[in-house]
Amino acid sequence: SLLLLLPLHNLSTLYYDQKQFDKAIRTTQQCFLFRKQVLGLYHYDTIVTLCNLGMMYYYQGSSGQGEVGEEEWNDDDGSDRVAPFVLLSRAKQILGKCMELQMVALGEDHD
Repeated sequence: SLLLLLPLHNLSTLYYDQKQFDKAIRTTQQCFLFRKQVLGLYHYDTIVTLCNLGMMYYYQGSSGQGEVGEEEWNDDDGSDRVAPFVLLSRAKQILGKCMELQMVALGEDHD
């Protein structure tokens, strides 16, 4: 369990670097859930993993590299992808949650 956390994180980073965004997001989601279960929601590594997930959605949405999903749209190349605004909305929601967790974990007076 604890020994799997770092390799799972590294795998998600590898997928992201290889532009396999759907695999990177799924792996990062798994990593977040495991870290949350093993380390707790307010642990630094858990929060960082959630922030990484938010940033993956952000970069994917801002670059137009949408994943196949529920809110599909047809791109010019004929592929079905999630619309960029949906990805950016997910990013905003996740990154907002990161800010809330950091405020609780570090305290409001932390700069």
